[in-house]
Amino acid sequence: MYLLVDPQSRSNVEQIARRVANRVEQEIAWEGALLKVAASIGVCIYPDDGTTGEDLIRSADAAMYLAKKRRSVFAFAERIISTEAA
Repeated sequence: MYLLVDPQSRSNVEQIARRVANRVEQEIAWEGALLKVAASIGVCIYPDDGTTGEDLIRSADAAMYLAKKRRSVFAFAERIISTEAA
């Protein structure tokens, strides 16, 4: 989990997500095979994607699976409605 305080813009968040992914990506030799490690990053933004810690984690998790599905390095959360009463 990575928490950005006052990231200024969505563009800055994208740049940081790409930098994190680039640091994670690597190739590892194991038992004669070359394995590639890659990141799938789910991004959510408070308060748009949730107002509680639970909602934000749920949004980030859903965004991560969206990134995996798209075979993308990262994905932003889509609007997820809280299950809590308003």
